[in-house]
Amino acid sequence: MRIKLNASGIILYFDVSYYSKTTKDTWDEEWCRTDGAIVSRFMNYRLGNKILMSQEVDALVDLFTRQVNGEMQQKEKFSCVEPDLTFICYPVTDLRNDPKYAYVRPGWELQDIKFELVVGFWDSNRAFTDNAIHLMYNREDIECLLCYLRYVRKELKEDDPQVIALIAKGVFEPEREK
Repeated sequence: MRIKLNASGIILYFDVSYYSKTTKDTWDEEWCRTDGAIVSRFMNYRLGNKILMSQEVDALVDLFTRQVNGEMQQKEKFSCVEPDLTFICYPVTDLRNDPKYAYVRPGWELQDIKFELVVGFWDSNRAFTDNAIHLMYNREDIECLLCYLRYVRKELKEDDPQVIALIAKGVFEPEREK
């Protein structure tokens, strides 16, 4: 099963499998199999196979859970061992306290949680470059990704109401028969 997230017309397809619970002794040996792409009218970039470790899935579940539950007080950055993916999570922000804004309209004072996914690019010689794309996602996307990662960890099954609802919305895409 893969997740499909839309960031203003740039689609992220991401499939994580072979998750395995890790221990202190095996955390660096447990790689998930990943497949994915960033697709838009202007690009079609494939993500690598081993870019996420099982321990990183666990860390992301913790990070997004704290963010959704309002337990995050400041921006937090999570970089994976492989440099392909960086997750930057932002808490609810009171824009009245932000010096960038001289005036905030009443009723618009709070900016909800969001996260930025930074995807670094590799060149045709398989060398990591200084180039990247930054994709911004909102609360609903974070909740979908959190649900997906919980599914990857086998905390949720395909018959779970949350999973069924996300399949019906087209956010989760079951594997197609070959």
